[in-house]
Amino acid sequence: QNLWLGTGGGLLVYHSSTLQPDSSLNNLINSIDRTEVMTIFHDRSDNIWIGSFHGLFKVKPAAPFNHITANATGRFRISANRVFGIRRAASEKAWVGYLFEKEKFTLLDFKNKESGAYFIQDHNEAHLKQLINQSAVDIFCDSLEFWLEKYRNGTDANSFIASHGYDNTLPGIIGSCLRKTYPAINSKHIETFDWNNDYFWIASPEGLIRVNRKTSETVAFHPSSSKNSINTGSITCLLAENNGDVWIGTNGGGLNHFDRATNSFDFYTTSEGLAHNSIYSLVKDHKGRLWIGTGNGLSCFFPSNKQFRNFYPSDGLINSEYNRFSACRLENGWLLMGGMEGIDYFHPDSVLKEEQKPIVQISEIKVQDKSWPVANRLNLTYDQNYLTISFAAMDFRNPAANRFAYKLQGIDKDWVQSSQNSVSYASLSPGSYHFLVKASNPSGTWSDTPASVLFTIYPPWWKSWWFVSIAASAILALLYGIYRFRIHQLKKVLAVRSKISRDLHDEVGATLSGIAMYSHLLNQQLKENQLTAAGHSLHVIQNSASEMVDRLSDIVWVVNPQHDSLGQLLRKLEEYACEIARARNMEVIVSVDKGIAPLKLPMESRRNIYLACKEAINNAVKYSEASSLELLAVTTDHVVELILRDNGKGFDPDQVRKGNGIHNMQQRMREAHAEITLESKPGNGTTWKIVYHL
Repeated sequence: QNLWLGTGGGLLVYHSSTLQPDSSLNNLINSIDRTEVMTIFHDRSDNIWIGSFHGLFKVKPAAPFNHITANATGRFRISANRVFGIRRAASEKAWVGYLFEKEKFTLLDFKNKESGAYFIQDHNEAHLKQLINQSAVDIFCDSLEFWLEKYRNGTDANSFIASHGYDNTLPGIIGSCLRKTYPAINSKHIETFDWNNDYFWIASPEGLIRVNRKTSETVAFHPSSSKNSINTGSITCLLAENNGDVWIGTNGGGLNHFDRATNSFDFYTTSEGLAHNSIYSLVKDHKGRLWIGTGNGLSCFFPSNKQFRNFYPSDGLINSEYNRFSACRLENGWLLMGGMEGIDYFHPDSVLKEEQKPIVQISEIKVQDKSWPVANRLNLTYDQNYLTISFAAMDFRNPAANRFAYKLQGIDKDWVQSSQNSVSYASLSPGSYHFLVKASNPSGTWSDTPASVLFTIYPPWWKSWWFVSIAASAILALLYGIYRFRIHQLKKVLAVRSKISRDLHDEVGATLSGIAMYSHLLNQQLKENQLTAAGHSLHVIQNSASEMVDRLSDIVWVVNPQHDSLGQLLRKLEEYACEIARARNMEVIVSVDKGIAPLKLPMESRRNIYLACKEAINNAVKYSEASSLELLAVTTDHVVELILRDNGKGFDPDQVRKGNGIHNMQQRMREAHAEITLESKPGNGTTWKIVYHL
């Protein structure tokens, strides 16, 4: 309800209902006096921002926490700041004890805002008896009603101590009484204790002890590897509830909880949102919320949803570290939390008013350590794979206490919590990524909607989908080509095998059939003593057998891969020409170009050329009446020419009926993918030319 005015002469603040200056802001007004105020802004967290010619000022909202210290002015104060025990007294009053001044007590009257000091040597005075009867004896080790019953009938505390020889301290007295009443408690030292309907709960250096109040049965709980056990034996405070559950504050182990229904423990640490893992005081408010004084701030735990809200000096607390036995709730619901700097007191409903959830934003993006414009989507190359993303929570009450949780989908499996406002990712692989970040304010309230940025790192061109597709297609095409070539080769081999099979069937088979027939005829002729006819049959058989051997030799020679060169073919033709020309006294002349011998010929081409040349040699020897036969082989520009030339009588090709010999030669050249030409004139000999392209 304040009216803030920015003027050329400074800042003015008035209460809107009275239009009178707000006295609570006098110091602020003085600090900005004579400064030209240009703008005033009220943010979502109730901060007031003042922009002036002398800089920026931030005014925090009024803190819901009140304080009681030893150096406070007026009558409402305590004797020392280091509080070590607070106990509720009658009505709106509380007893306060001190860490280093154990003989002193203070009675705080919150209704009248005044306090009174008391000393232990005043034990004969009425107010000290009242102090004892109202449980001030357990300021140092929490309450123990059953022990008070021992001297509520008027027993003097000092005479009780003297007659029983107890340690002259209140914790020592109460511990000794517990051990005397319950002999099963074998611990020599008791840290603290509490009780509920059925049990006493006792913290000792040996662990947590539970004593049945009726049967005295004792059970000890020790830390173990089981997840259902207490997580540490260093216990500082206990809060037992009527339903049998127990809240346990520890030194370093956070908050432990004993669930009577399951007879097991669970625990909460800073990982679950607790302000600090060392706890020194526990108290429940009127709505069942648990308030926890820690070694670094104040935590409020909500058992219903197991969430924490934390508060620090930046939120208005006077203490950052709280002390043992120094928490209590007054009848009117106000809470008192004592620590090293005095007492914080507050009403929980005022502190836990609904807060605005923080907004989180991406503040900076760096790629390879160079700033990029902040955008919702980034497209990057494969060598732009080192990113730093910075972010900010739009809550300025205590920015250092803001926390963040981020996740890079595809890299981080779960949310990663951090107090840092940036994160770096190095050597990211090509792909699509979605970065998300959310924030919480110092009270532990998280933002609803995370900030996000999408970015894609494209692979290098040689890893891109189109290149991989092309390469894969090329490889598949190559493999298919190899496959087709292999199939073609196999077909060629099958064709050759079929050809050889046909040749064997047509030539050798026919010859063998003739030999078989003439052999049968010869047998009959010999039986009938037809010697002349038998001699003819024997001659036919002999010639047929020789012809068959010759043909088989040709087939074997052609199939042998050692004879696939042109040189081997020419030597074979030379041997054959010399052999049959010798009977006619014909001279055989062979001329071969250099370098032609190693040239390779496919088997089928070699076979057809050989048989065609053999046919031409046979014709020359039988019909040409020549005295010489030339075999020439020349090569130019990947072309081979084979020339067979005789100096015989020649003939006119147009006047000669083309028989099977010439037809077969032409057919074989077509199969060999070669060309054959015939040149002959009467009286000028005959020339056959075969042209083959390598």
